[in-house]
Amino acid sequence: MRDKLASPTNQAPSKPTTRAGVDLGLGSFVTVTDSNEDRIVFSNPAPLRASITELKRTQKQLSRRIPRSHGYERAKTKLNRLYRKSTSMRRENVHQVTRYLVDTYGEIKIEDLNIAAMKQSMRRRAFRRSLADAGLGAFGPTLTYKAKRAKVKVVVVDRYFPSSQIHHNCTGKLTGAKLATRLTCDTCHVEVDRDENASFNIRDWSDIS
Repeated sequence: MRDKLASPTNQAPSKPTTRAGVDLGLGSFVTVTDSNEDRIVFSNPAPLRASITELKRTQKQLSRRIPRSHGYERAKTKLNRLYRKSTSMRRENVHQVTRYLVDTYGEIKIEDLNIAAMKQSMRRRAFRRSLADAGLGAFGPTLTYKAKRAKVKVVVVDRYFPSSQIHHNCTGKLTGAKLATRLTCDTCHVEVDRDENASFNIRDWSDIS
């Protein structure tokens, strides 16, 4: 699976006439809905979060060692290895998902995320760490350069388009907690999945914006 998704190819997309809307998130890394009404969700491996306990333990060990001692150098090496592993897993996930999209769809619509503004709007340290852990900032540039090579069209949706606030079915306003996964339409009172609804809106952006 890894080789199939990650290795570059020059072949045409398997669905050249299909348009896909891509919603990026923290719970689910990527939610894709295409013009055939097919949907696929890529999970967020969150490598830093998965290793946070071991990282904290290693950092504590390092703080207790005498600088430049053998124990200090061993703890430092282990800490660096854990950080490198998290970085590699994050980068690999971005490459796999973007490779799948480019190999599959003829047109891909994505959000224009302002990562810096997102970090400022949620001042909690855990949220900022989750944003960095997901690698959302690297997704757009990685997808763009791969799509250019494969001659796949990438459409960047207007940054201020409220994809998570409009109910795709009736265009009513969705309400709920700021980071809630389920939102309720104040017009038809239907509860929807935030990421799925956003991917629908992003896919159809040119039609409803």
